[in-house]
Amino acid sequence: LSAQPRWNPVIYTNSTTLYGKVTINGVSAQLGDKVGVFVGNECRGVADVVDNLGEGYVSLLVQGEVTEEASFQIWKQSNDVVYKVINKVITSPGGTIGTPPDYFLIDGNGPDWKPVIYTNSTTLYGLVTINNISAQPGDVVGAFVNGECRGREEVIMNNDTAFVTMLIQGESVENVSFQIWQSSSKKELLVPKLISSDPGGTISFININAVNGLVAFFPFNNNLIDETKNGFDISGSGLKFIQDRFNVPNTSVAFDGTTSQAELANSTSLNFPQNGFTISTWVKFANNTNAVIFGKHVHGYYNGYFLAAVNNQLQFYVSGIPITTSETFNDNAWHLVTGVYDGVNATLFVDGVQKITQRIAYTAFSPNPVRLAYMQTPGYPERYNGLIDDARIYNVPLTQADVSSLFSENHWTAQIINVLNPNGEIRIKANSVYRIDWTATQYIDSVKIEFTP
Repeated sequence: LSAQPRWNPVIYTNSTTLYGKVTINGVSAQLGDKVGVFVGNECRGVADVVDNLGEGYVSLLVQGEVTEEASFQIWKQSNDVVYKVINKVITSPGGTIGTPPDYFLIDGNGPDWKPVIYTNSTTLYGLVTINNISAQPGDVVGAFVNGECRGREEVIMNNDTAFVTMLIQGESVENVSFQIWQSSSKKELLVPKLISSDPGGTISFININAVNGLVAFFPFNNNLIDETKNGFDISGSGLKFIQDRFNVPNTSVAFDGTTSQAELANSTSLNFPQNGFTISTWVKFANNTNAVIFGKHVHGYYNGYFLAAVNNQLQFYVSGIPITTSETFNDNAWHLVTGVYDGVNATLFVDGVQKITQRIAYTAFSPNPVRLAYMQTPGYPERYNGLIDDARIYNVPLTQADVSSLFSENHWTAQIINVLNPNGEIRIKANSVYRIDWTATQYIDSVKIEFTP
């Protein structure tokens, strides 16, 4: 049984009757849920949600003898979490608000995070931003240890700057990660920062910055640095930096297929359990029969995600299910391979073009680090042999237009062109010479050659 919220209404000699429709993050509240109404911190009424044709409603008496501004909270029985309601109401003692069918909307907002309580805690004071821009009223910060919620607080605004004061539950020193629930989008956003807790102590004025979009970016400009500054720098060995697809020296990385390896430290924040994700990189290779290119997976278990080259075809693997191109790409030309998971479907793109999509339930997450060119797992010894450049991870699913833009970045165009002639289709490299044999049946003074990308 879930605990009941400790809301004890103060009784006055007058009240406002309110009829409301109740939702939580836009989804109808359920039987057993409760609504509380407050003036300041004083509870002025509590009522149970009732169901009518699958919709949640409530009838409330809002105690009070004068006109006042009242706020709401919703308690959800199924997870024992209280949700704040942004919209408020001006009471009308002796009157009625939300006369059916024009119900007053009571929409609770917030994440489904319920902190586990320990006997000690760390006090934290933080500056809260999203993509380095201040968080907004209604946004919520959560603290987690190995996926267990250890703290949850709504941001407090000071002028145009968002702050949070939080108790992070825990009795020993542990690595703590964060998420920010963005009220405007109703999404949980990744904070690529870990801190060490200090039970009984205080951590002051850290910047808790959520990333909505690009989480990690590796252009391999003669280094393994994550250019997003989110701290996901790579460590590696046996690597060689060479020219990229634009022939700029030392701006892509070569893996020899034998000893070369690279990885970034494991983080549960790279599991992306909600909202989907995208993983993308440029590749160039001559032969790979079964090699992971880029991803997070434990061989032998149906978990995680990765991009791979299998029998020289390109593959996107999600939670035990691979989707693979019908074509091969071992032509020693640069190709952009992108895997997008939108929460329902996995889609594989090559060179900005959708190749295959399949419905997949992504439920099993990998405890391994994100690795490039190898898996370091018994039974999966093969390593990727070829070049990798501009590797990216997003905590959102990119659209077709987004992927096309990645492919044409810096005015890049296809290296391979499909030419259809009377003898059939042939694939040729751009900027190469291609001989077309033809015979005219009558006198002509010009030939027109059309190219359709």
